[in-house]
Amino acid sequence: PRELRERVHAEITKIMPFQSEVVVTMANDPVLDAWKGARMFSNTSSLRHCSITREEYLENGGDYFKGHAFSNVSMPSPQIPLDPNQPAVVSQSSISKNDLIWEW
Repeated sequence: PRELRERVHAEITKIMPFQSEVVVTMANDPVLDAWKGARMFSNTSSLRHCSITREEYLENGGDYFKGHAFSNVSMPSPQIPLDPNQPAVVSQSSISKNDLIWEW
């Protein structure tokens, strides 16, 4: 685990701005900490905002993801212009900030 922490630190440091402080910490129990965190989250009222209903599943299918504070919002890839003097354009995401639930 120590070697992994050092490797992650080195790789992150390479992509950060010059002289940025990078701190890499390891989980106390790497095998079970993610499960324990999910267990704690499942006992909160926020779970219902992050879960899809049976009706949403039947309407949208198994690939449907609900936007919420813990989800990865899908952003389209930028359209690269043929003219290098023109900026790349990213179209608006279909999920707005108001669609995300930030309840703790």
